[in-house]
Amino acid sequence: MTMLSGDEVHVDAIMREWIDRNFDKEKIVREYLIAHGFDGLFCVEGDPCGCVLADLAPCGDITDECIAGYRRDGCTEECGQGCEFHVCEKRGATR
Repeated sequence: MTMLSGDEVHVDAIMREWIDRNFDKEKIVREYLIAHGFDGLFCVEGDPCGCVLADLAPCGDITDECIAGYRRDGCTEECGQGCEFHVCEKRGATR
């Protein structure tokens, strides 16, 4: 439990600790993606990446930079790395 001055314990600290213990971020995100017809996540910040529901967050963490998207099979000319798929913001998008 997060203690502040003396024996004070603020409600926001209690709530944060409870949320951290009881919520599975990956499960919540997965359920949202499925419910709204998305295929996975992608990120363009830092080291660009994408993942699909079958292998969600192989990097180990879903961050605030992750964006819900749609799978597009094959690699884009812009990428050119021979990827099996890309996850894009719009269905049918080329990047």
